[in-house]
Amino acid sequence: MRHDFGDGLGNYLFGIAQIGMDDTEFEREVRDSTLESDWTSWGAALSAGWGQSWPVSPNLSMGPLLWVDYSMSHLPAVTENAASSGLTGVELQTQAELMLSLRAALGVHCDYQLPSESVHGKLSFAVAWSHELLDTYGDVAASFVQWERQSFSAAADVESRDTVLATVGFKAHFTPSFAAKVSATVQGGDGIFGGGGELSLQWSF
Repeated sequence: MRHDFGDGLGNYLFGIAQIGMDDTEFEREVRDSTLESDWTSWGAALSAGWGQSWPVSPNLSMGPLLWVDYSMSHLPAVTENAASSGLTGVELQTQAELMLSLRAALGVHCDYQLPSESVHGKLSFAVAWSHELLDTYGDVAASFVQWERQSFSAAADVESRDTVLATVGFKAHFTPSFAAKVSATVQGGDGIFGGGGELSLQWSF
C-alpha cells in the first residue's frame, strides 16, 4: 500500500507499508577453517506523514514535510555448521531477536508543473533531515554450542543517528487515467551513503 506526497495544493497525508523476507548466508573463519550458517529473516516497515503545499507561482508550489518511519526485522535462532570444517565445540548459536527502528524526518518539497499542452508533467524535489529516536536497534545474544549456559550479548547500537535524504522525480499524465513516474533518492550521513530508484505506472478506473 502506498500514497506519495500530495499532487495538489493544501494539506495532505501520505504513507507506505512494506513487508519482506531476506535470505542470508554467512561464513566465519576459525583456525584456517570455515564455519557456515544460513537463515531467513522477515521484516516490515511503515511510514506515515503530513505535508502542505503553497502556491509560489502559477507553475511552482512548495511546502513542509513531516513523517515517521517505523521498521522491524525478526532474526531467527541460528546455529553454525561445523561439519565441513572438522572443528567441534566452536560453533556459535544465536538466539532469536527482534530489531526495531523508529525515525522522524522533517523537510521541504517543491513541485514544478511543466507548461506543456501535450503532456501534463510535474518535476518534484524534496530534501529532509532524518533522526533515529531509539538508542539501540536491539540486543544480540549468543553462546558456544558446548557451553550454552555461558552466553554473552551485545547491543546493536545506532551508527547513523542523523542523515540527510534528497529525492528528485518526474511524473507525467499522458491521459486522464494513465500516468508514469520515475524518481531517484540518495541518503547519507554519519558514515553511511545509499540510494535507490523507482519506476511506476498508474491507471485510474
